[in-house]
Order: sequence, then C-alpha cells, then structure tokens
Amino acid sequence: MDFKRILIFRIGHLGDTLVSLPAFWAVRKAFPQAEIALLTNSDANNPQYIAARSVLPEKGLFDKWLKYPTGLDKYQTIQAFKTLLLEIRRDQYDVVIYLMTRNRTHQQIRRDELFFRLGGIKKIIGLKNLKKNLIDLKRETPLPVLDSELNLLFECRASENFPLPEKNTIKPEMLLSTEQKE
Repeated sequence: MDFKRILIFRIGHLGDTLVSLPAFWAVRKAFPQAEIALLTNSDANNPQYIAARSVLPEKGLFDKWLKYPTGLDKYQTIQAFKTLLLEIRRDQYDVVIYLMTRNRTHQQIRRDELFFRLGGIKKIIGLKNLKKNLIDLKRETPLPVLDSELNLLFECRASENFPLPEKNTIKPEMLLSTEQKE
C-alpha cells in the first residue's frame, strides 16, 4: 500500500489524544513521505476541554489539521460539514484511518462512512475493527473486561492488513521544546 495522502479521524479531548499518540506515530513511521492530516474537534467552543491541537506538536506528526464541527447550532453544523466535505474532496485523500473510540454507535459509524465516501475516499481502515469492539454504554453491570484502547487502535493493522509497524517499536513523542518541558 502506497498512500500519499492520509486522513486520520479521531475526535476527543486530552485523554483520547494521549492514548492515540502511539497510533499516530505508527502511521507517520509507516508513511514518512505521506501528507497526513488529522480530523479532530477543537476546543474553541468549550474551553474546559483540551483538544488535540493544543497538545500535539505543530510540525513533524501532522501536515494538516481539519476541524470536526462540534458545539454549533443546527444551521452552523450543516454549513460546517458542507465546508469540511468540500475540503476533503479537494484534498483527495487515499485513505481514512478511522481511530474512533468504542462508544461510537452503529448509526454514527454508518454516517461517518457515508460522509467519507461522499468525500471521495474509497479506503477506510478501522471501521470493521471498531464495529466488532463497540461498547454498549447502556449495558447492565458488570461491564466486560476490555482490551486497552491502545491495543484496539493497533488491531486494525492485523485485521485489515494495514502496514503499521509493531506498537513496541513506536516511541510516542510529543516533540516538546525545552521551554515547553520546563
């Protein structure tokens, strides 16, 4: 697989971002020459949350950042998704790496798949794996024992023959400057 333009879809906040960091770096390591974009939510509408863009390195991991619309009224949401869809079509991504959390519903997954297909993306990695591993949050206790979120993110490598390096070879750097570390 020789992907030149990759879109990673992962919304969430600080914890979701940090647990995804090794998977993000695995994609970068597997495709060092590719243009990789992250489609994620921003924290602009809710300053109580810390979004990926606030903690991930500006350069080196992602080449482009796309905003997933959240916290808008119905009209603004429709307009924002229309704009996003046009941007995705224009950028002509070869693949979407779908790294969503296990609390996604089947309806949300179908909607996301349709959205990316309308965006002209034929290959979506991670959908099948997520569908097999969803968590029913309305379920009675006790909840089943679950594999870690990190393992789930890497399972798509094996389940869909996606050429990611082994997770134990990934060093999840945040590329912090000395000033940031201090």
